[in-house]
Amino acid sequence: MIQHINGNYIGYVRMSDATQNRVFASPQTVDIILDDSANPFIVEGELYDAGKGDSLTIRYADGHYFVQTFHVSTEKMRDTIHVTRKEYLPSRMPGVGKLVYLQLWDEVSDPLCEGMTTLQPGNLVFVGFKAEEN
Repeated sequence: MIQHINGNYIGYVRMSDATQNRVFASPQTVDIILDDSANPFIVEGELYDAGKGDSLTIRYADGHYFVQTFHVSTEKMRDTIHVTRKEYLPSRMPGVGKLVYLQLWDEVSDPLCEGMTTLQPGNLVFVGFKAEEN
């Protein structure tokens, strides 16, 4: 199967034959064709379009690409109960201080808490980079 990703993104992709990640540190036009049979291939990627609020997660496993798309609305970013900001140190990304994600939390009825709702981790959504601190 062939998928086409085209937009104005920040993020990164990790190619199967590269030692460094391809980093899009500032918003730029990204045009990627995901062909399951192509080699080299994208092992993983995280892309975020701040203008549209769309976040893409790309994974390659068992000979196929899996792409998840999340829409991050302004209201969701302000929801401090169901959303937590997380920052992670990058690997093989010179010039990038931290990867920034939103941890989404789902309300679930918990039978061990008398049926009250509890928050459980949901999706982890990429929303950009934090600059290196001097």
